[in-house]
Amino acid sequence: MLRKNFLYHNEDFESIENQGQLTNFISPVDEYLESRLHIIQRLVKDPGNTYYFEMHNSDMFQSGISKGALLIIDKSLKPKNGSIVITSHEGQWIARMLVSNEYLMTGPMDQKPIKIEENGLNIFGVATWSCNPLAGEGSMGIVDLTVE
Repeated sequence: MLRKNFLYHNEDFESIENQGQLTNFISPVDEYLESRLHIIQRLVKDPGNTYYFEMHNSDMFQSGISKGALLIIDKSLKPKNGSIVITSHEGQWIARMLVSNEYLMTGPMDQKPIKIEENGLNIFGVATWSCNPLAGEGSMGIVDLTVE
């Protein structure tokens, strides 16, 4: 499915384009103004080959990807050693780290890596970004910071 990217623009939050026209005073700060940051422009390099997956488990916690994380996948990238890849294994989509083009692992301490068979593995794409939740539903809550 092709989808047109629409960048929402709320003029109420934008500064006046040329304040010198209103006040007859041009601020020296004007030369340092930057345009608004649009997160999609930062995270997506190839929109036609970009897909989004959500982690429904904490399998990749050792690699810094927690449950509920949004994975941004680029299908056009070639996987290499150490890449986080999305692949189909036993009928399910899984995210794993590719190691030496021989194994799929959840992280450096993985006790049960998946051996890539001779017929190979169909890798869907390479993860380029992981956006982990820090609060609310999906956050890991690993550290208990309560004071007694």
